[in-house]
Amino acid sequence: KSLDPLKSKPYLLEGFVLLRQGDTGNAEQAFRSALSLDPQSHRVLLSLGEILIDQQRYDEALAQLRKALRYNPQLTTSRLLIARIWSQQGKIDEAIKEIRTVLEIDPKQTKAYLQLARLYEARGNREGAVEILDLALTKLPKENPSIFLRIGRFAIDIKCFEVAEKICSEIVALNPKRTVARIFLVEALIGAGKLEEAEYQIKNLSLKKSVQKF
Repeated sequence: KSLDPLKSKPYLLEGFVLLRQGDTGNAEQAFRSALSLDPQSHRVLLSLGEILIDQQRYDEALAQLRKALRYNPQLTTSRLLIARIWSQQGKIDEAIKEIRTVLEIDPKQTKAYLQLARLYEARGNREGAVEILDLALTKLPKENPSIFLRIGRFAIDIKCFEVAEKICSEIVALNPKRTVARIFLVEALIGAGKLEEAEYQIKNLSLKKSVQKF
């Protein structure tokens, strides 16, 4: 086939459809067909790399993701996928280094903070995980509470209840009607052993529901 980026798009779209249908084998073939027509397409290289990671074909995945980086060194998604490979292979230091590079390129990458905190937590470094989450709070845009809810939920999942309490309390203070934030706050308070405060928040939730019925 001769190179023709425009002709690669139908194969790319076909690959996405096949992925949604769970047909990874044919999706891979579609992406490879797209790649033969547009070898520098980062969307194709990333999609193919992700399929290969899911199949634990790590060397092949690395080859595609590094190729994407050669064409665009600022491509943070490729670096996050490479970090995922290192993590799955138990190479935690390499994974951490890759994600820190991502944050140097783009300090507003929510996924990078969560992935990095998860790595610190996995190696038993709770203080490191908390430090990363605190850093995220200073770097990410305050006007988007959904981002902070994601961090709050993640902090609860890794049992960093103090961080989760701080985040969810701020969201509730800014928007008392945000029920999800209050539910997360209750979880964080219970996890931190602050049962009376949790009970108070639960009463607020019950009162709100009663009001809504009328």
